[in-house]
Amino acid sequence: MGIDKKYLAIGSGSDQIIELILSVFGREHQATIFTPTFSYFINRCQLHDIKLDRVPLNREDHELPKAEFLQSAMKSDVIYICSPNNPTGNQFEEGVIFELLNILKDKLTIIDEAYVEFADYSVSPLIAQYDNVVILRTLSKAFGLAGARIGYLVANDRFAEIFRNTIQSPYPINSFSLELASLALSCYDSYVKQTLDLIKLERKRVFDQLQKVNGIKVFKSNANFIFAELYDNYERILRALNKDQVSVKAFGDVDGYEGCIRVTIGTTEMNDKFLKSVSSAI
Repeated sequence: MGIDKKYLAIGSGSDQIIELILSVFGREHQATIFTPTFSYFINRCQLHDIKLDRVPLNREDHELPKAEFLQSAMKSDVIYICSPNNPTGNQFEEGVIFELLNILKDKLTIIDEAYVEFADYSVSPLIAQYDNVVILRTLSKAFGLAGARIGYLVANDRFAEIFRNTIQSPYPINSFSLELASLALSCYDSYVKQTLDLIKLERKRVFDQLQKVNGIKVFKSNANFIFAELYDNYERILRALNKDQVSVKAFGDVDGYEGCIRVTIGTTEMNDKFLKSVSSAI
């Protein structure tokens, strides 16, 4: 990452880091999120009785309504920004993120970068400038180690040290997962980066093909998946996918979006099978 290790702390997946951070808050606190976003963060806030103020993304292009979001964030204790966002896949312009960070300097701001390896930028190189920002990263997505549960945070050196020595203790990461993580990181230049490049090329191809399908709407993605509204074709397409043994994340109606799915970008062969199945259902 090109940053000093003093800014890093490791957890049992970024989900566990979210849980540990939110455990210090309670019903007298409020979090600001935009919607739709990562459901785990929402569930954890509900578990800890943290009030949620939800600001819907722009329906057409998933842009953030900045003024409304800031108005909510100024009244909250925690701000959560998923970048790229899950499930919509988009990443806000870099300037928008830093504008928010420079305004919200006295608010704990969590930036979830689980899918950032597939995106255009990361906030982490400038983390030393912010005392209130925690960036979440994981080896579950780009490195394919979801089962190993390896996540990490990037924060100012004081927060990272407290997390390592107090918050995370006494729950260390198991040694087998650490060995897998070290092996995966050692293969970044020789294998992982090539895979990322292939996924980005396939993501564009799948998006371009889906745009040609009548009766559905697809959204540009900066992650390794594509979010789509299928409207009245939802059940028909799901039946076709199920028949062809193609698995997608089926959301149905979510936060004002109608008949939604999220499809992960796979190999060329897998993607072709998915595209063929969708086309045959329309």
